[in-house]
Amino acid sequence: MAARLAPPSEAVYAASKAAITAFAECLSVDLRVAGSPIGVHVVQPGVLATELFALPDNDPSMADIEALPPSAIVEPVLAALESGALETFVPLWFADLPPVKAGDLEGFLEGSVLYTRERLDALGLDLPAGPGAAP
Repeated sequence: MAARLAPPSEAVYAASKAAITAFAECLSVDLRVAGSPIGVHVVQPGVLATELFALPDNDPSMADIEALPPSAIVEPVLAALESGALETFVPLWFADLPPVKAGDLEGFLEGSVLYTRERLDALGLDLPAGPGAAP
């Protein structure tokens, strides 16, 4: 989901995922223009219970949603392959978020700021000091 949202402290990660999504969309168009039967699929997963957040130099997840087991992706991927869907969200309710963001980007981003501040407070973490911020 990092490709479609604005997750806090994950700008580079989210940008790389957004690039993959844009690449897949363009590739899909190119293949269709060429008359190719090859399909392109992108899976937008939420938080999965993997070692990602435990790796060196990675911060723990700030999300307050339960991490899904990696096996939760299997059925949605198989369904996407069968249906031909370009984009699949896991869990399915994540598909509701991109239209909300697109409908009110500023409101969505402000909500992300408020959510992040609340999560940092709940986790007992300090607010980051960004460029130009008072010390």
